[in-house]
Amino acid sequence: MKTLLALLILSPQLAHADDARKLAETGWTAYQHHDLEQAEKLTRQAIAAATDSNVKAAALYNLGRVLEDRKDKAGAIDAYKQSLALRGNGVVRDRLRTLDAGAADALDALKPTAMQGPFDSFDAWCVRRDPSTAKECATATSIPYTLSKLPSPIASVELRALDQDAAAVVVKLGGKLYIDELHTYEDTNHCTVTSTAMDGTKPHGSLVEVDVRFAGNCDLREDSWTYRERALAVIAVGPGRVPYATPGFVVDMTETMNGKKVMDWARTVTWNKDGSIDVAIARAIGTTQDASVDDTEDVRGHHALAFP
Repeated sequence: MKTLLALLILSPQLAHADDARKLAETGWTAYQHHDLEQAEKLTRQAIAAATDSNVKAAALYNLGRVLEDRKDKAGAIDAYKQSLALRGNGVVRDRLRTLDAGAADALDALKPTAMQGPFDSFDAWCVRRDPSTAKECATATSIPYTLSKLPSPIASVELRALDQDAAAVVVKLGGKLYIDELHTYEDTNHCTVTSTAMDGTKPHGSLVEVDVRFAGNCDLREDSWTYRERALAVIAVGPGRVPYATPGFVVDMTETMNGKKVMDWARTVTWNKDGSIDVAIARAIGTTQDASVDDTEDVRGHHALAFP
């Protein structure tokens, strides 16, 4: 095996950028055979040759695994961080967490950020959002839902249906409003929301889960194409009594064409006692979309929900 790998290293054809994927695969094979020196050489060649960000991100993850086994903790952490900077991925993030939880949380796609505000009114937020559409925005419909008991000091959580492909999540706290947008379906250039519903809010200690459902149709596509999705966001009050929120993330998606289901996938969300969540694919019918979404949005895996 070592002789073969040595020949592969010296091959000018393999060293070409177009062969970065093959170099990465061969390096991974060397790793699986516990030839760490050759695995590192091949993997570093793959990283240097890669022009595709996904290939480079995967090779950087492989390098992190190799460096872990070579007892180079700092090098492994750096490799995982570089991989995540190129492509969010729950597997890479979870691996990084075993070495540096703070670094993993900082690169988490569901890392909470401060909501916009404070605003004296919803109208004031609409003006800030886009003065040219402020009048239309101010008339956004409030979506009714069954009110649950909210953790102090949050007074209320409201959802307003905005134009096209978004809803406004409105948190009232201390007489002021804090607002974030929750966007729906990724193909926003071609799809329009026809209905928005709020399943409600669910308290998890000091955290609040906001549960929203969208339905719509897509033009510029063949035949009759419709979709339904369920999205979540998590809210909590941070320093200075300012609410923070995670980005919204889809947990259920169905697409139909001419009445026939062409996509049906869902994620499970498990709440842990420490306020963190674990997200996993529950089903995926007729599509590989689950894998691409998880790689792009970094949703699969553990999320600390590290509110400030």
